[in-house]
Amino acid sequence: MYGLFVGTRVALVWFMCATVPSSSAYVVDSVPLAQRTAQLSRLGAASQIGTMLGPAFAAFVVFGFLAPLIIHATFTLLMVALVVLFLPESPKLFEQAVVTSRLRYFDPRYRSYILVSLVCFTMLGMVQMTLGFYFEDRLGLSRDEAVMQFSMAMVASSSAMLFSQLVLVQRWRGHPLRLLQGGLPLVCCGYLLIANATQTTFLLSGMALFGFGMGLATPGFMVTPTLVVAPHEQGALAGINSSIPAMGLVFGPLAGGFLYKFSPGSIYWLAAGVIALLWVYSLLLKKPNPYISDTEPSQ
Repeated sequence: MYGLFVGTRVALVWFMCATVPSSSAYVVDSVPLAQRTAQLSRLGAASQIGTMLGPAFAAFVVFGFLAPLIIHATFTLLMVALVVLFLPESPKLFEQAVVTSRLRYFDPRYRSYILVSLVCFTMLGMVQMTLGFYFEDRLGLSRDEAVMQFSMAMVASSSAMLFSQLVLVQRWRGHPLRLLQGGLPLVCCGYLLIANATQTTFLLSGMALFGFGMGLATPGFMVTPTLVVAPHEQGALAGINSSIPAMGLVFGPLAGGFLYKFSPGSIYWLAAGVIALLWVYSLLLKKPNPYISDTEPSQ
């Protein structure tokens, strides 16, 4: 039975991991260069909100352990139907006439933002993997109560992220790097609040603060790289950008599960310390010079 769970999980990730790169490439092909930053920011917001909101469906476990899985499958089939029936073909606004070498993760134009993204999502995976157990152990809750509290925490985090991404970020007229530098301290404070919390209110507040800060920081390391590569490189960059959260959500849970058995609270102290160092690193980054094409409007 365990082998069946592992096999279905592998199959799920195998097929679903293509959705974010393909949707990012679709946006690149479908909007003018001048609008690409705003649109990719919205797409990134949707992805992050889904990542945080999805675990909230664990609350349906009260109706049976298969209930969250059935809901997940139902939503997936609905999305497939909507894409097949209503999503038009990519209009290909520009021709990729220039053949270039394959983009690499350590390209000096954007490698700093790839590093920041990987660290942020590794910390996210480490915390998200252990948070349900942390609620149970920290507050002395039963397993069912811990699941419910964990779901509430995901909703609080997702709501805060939704507000920052779709209200504040959409009105931001400065450089995305400034959002990164402003969001990371809030993420750090959220982790510190969770590490010191002894009541549900503080745990939920910590997750909300984390979500708010992550919502601000994400455009910094997800959108800025799109400003420095050529139009014909945007699709390849979308694939790289989309692979980083997956890497973090692989490494993070492994590290979190290992550390939790020694000291549950140490995970959140570690996450806060790493994000604090990452914030200092972000302050040293300079605004990159944007790519400017003779035939494409600059952003």
